[in-house]
Amino acid sequence: MHSRFVCCALACSCLILGAVAASAADPQIDAELINAESNAAKGNASIQVTVIGVELIDADEAGTSPRTGQGHLHYQIDQGPVIATSSRKLALHELEPGTHQIRVALVGNDHKPVGPEDTVTVMIPTAVLAH
Repeated sequence: MHSRFVCCALACSCLILGAVAASAADPQIDAELINAESNAAKGNASIQVTVIGVELIDADEAGTSPRTGQGHLHYQIDQGPVIATSSRKLALHELEPGTHQIRVALVGNDHKPVGPEDTVTVMIPTAVLAH
């Protein structure tokens, strides 16, 4: 009887640890602006993205078949074109004055979302300083 209880307890522990490990491996991203004020004053924005749980693969080399654990980033400023890249850092230059939304999404090799996305906002002043 005692050995049955121990086996059951061990099996439950393994299931719980497996569930915790699986949830810890869920893809995550966090985007933030680098030197936001000084870059914005020049009409620029630099964004740095932290990625957890996915290996970033070059979008051109990955092929179009989704693979678990692989992907790349899609950057989009306002409603403009999407920039597909494995780069965790992107610099944008010569932005128009005003508020801009920079969206970053984690996508699979097939360019379909595989999880989270993040958005940062940058405010470019009307009077942009010379470089």
